[in-house]
Amino acid sequence: MIGPLLVAVAVGLGAWWLFRKARRFFTTQPLSPVRHGLRLAFLSTIATLLMLLPLSSIAMKALAGSVGGLTAILSLRSTRFERRGGTWVFTPNLKIGAVLFALVVVRIVWRLFRIRDASAASIDLTDPWRWVPDGPRGWTILLLFVLFGYFLVYETGLLAAWLRRRDHT
Repeated sequence: MIGPLLVAVAVGLGAWWLFRKARRFFTTQPLSPVRHGLRLAFLSTIATLLMLLPLSSIAMKALAGSVGGLTAILSLRSTRFERRGGTWVFTPNLKIGAVLFALVVVRIVWRLFRIRDASAASIDLTDPWRWVPDGPRGWTILLLFVLFGYFLVYETGLLAAWLRRRDHT
């Protein structure tokens, strides 16, 4: 009885998390230096720690991060900035946000199917990665670093945009 309930709660929390993250790709948001600075510090720390783990080659992680960074530069060039009610807001590029969000959703769905297939097969219960088929390697790590590169460059660009606009309030 607890198993299906736990799965339902996990799926519900996952859907809520995904919805909250989707808003960052599509909706108008306030230009907040504290929020962007904290997000930049957190992502930098996590990306650095993941870079040090031997889950895939450092060159592949750096290449994926560079692709994400270049995508962020393209997105920043088409991000709209405007004043609303005395505060600066920005609206991200809808097309690039949709592509990145679709990549995340497709990867999550793919992982869920792989986990389902692996749970039907025999699983070594002593393996710490038993619920993640093939471990956290390959496309998952590359997608993570594309997203890290994207958000690190994008958040840096948003901080720079705030610095340029704060003098013009």
